[in-house]
Parts: sequence; structure tokens; C-alpha cells
Amino acid sequence: MKIKMIKTWSYAVNCLLQFKSGIIILEEMPWYVLLIENINDSICGFIGTYLDFKFPDIWKRQWDEDDLQYIGTLKDWYGDFGQFWHIHICASIFSWCYDHPKIKTHQIEIGYDKVKNIFYEHDKEFFDEHEEILKEKDESQ
Repeated sequence: MKIKMIKTWSYAVNCLLQFKSGIIILEEMPWYVLLIENINDSICGFIGTYLDFKFPDIWKRQWDEDDLQYIGTLKDWYGDFGQFWHIHICASIFSWCYDHPKIKTHQIEIGYDKVKNIFYEHDKEFFDEHEEILKEKDESQ
């Protein structure tokens, strides 16, 4: 039985003048990977929005094996339940999805201006925000 592959399109741009570039990305993945990714994204978003209660300022200990001098509480280290959930549950599921061996990614370099021309109507706010950042950077120099 052949597994149905789902194709998703996206783009990535860098609008900084010295690195100005744009690529179109095609990902092909099994339907169940996309389903798991979308469910995980929805659950993580819900928990981060509605169940983000702060942890109490208890359980003082060394949390980081690389920083032996850092001693903090549960609240210092995680902050809230949403952060804890994201680090230990959501990120693990996303890693499984992104590292799935059946995902194929194709990238096509077409340049920033061409990506902007193609996607501007769909994502005006994104491109306008980046243009504003560039103008502010130019004025400050």
C-alpha cells in the first residue's frame, strides 16, 4: 500500500541588503506526519495561550549541567506550564515530524524581489513590516 504524500509550499526571504535572497520551498511528506504536526501545533498553541499558569517559586536546585554556578527555582528555569510543555512535549513531537525520513524538501532560489512579487498580496503585512525595518535601519546610519 502506497502512502499518500502531501505537498506544502512556503517561502523564506532575507531582506537585509547585503544578504537579500529568497527561496521557494516544496515539502513532500506522508499525510500522517502533517496531521500530527498540525495537531501538535494546535495543542501547543492552546496550552501556551490558556494554560500558561506560572510555576511557584520552589524547588531550588542546579538545573543546567553546563552551568554549575546557576542555581534557580522551578519558576526561574521554566517560568510557566506552557514553557515546560513546549520544551518537553511539543518540541519533541515537532523534531520527530521534521526529522521524519520520508520528508523530501526541494528549495528553489529565485531572489527576494521575485518572492515578494509572487507572495506580496498574500502576505502584505510581512513584507511591509520588513520594508519598514529596512527604512528605519537606513535612516539610523
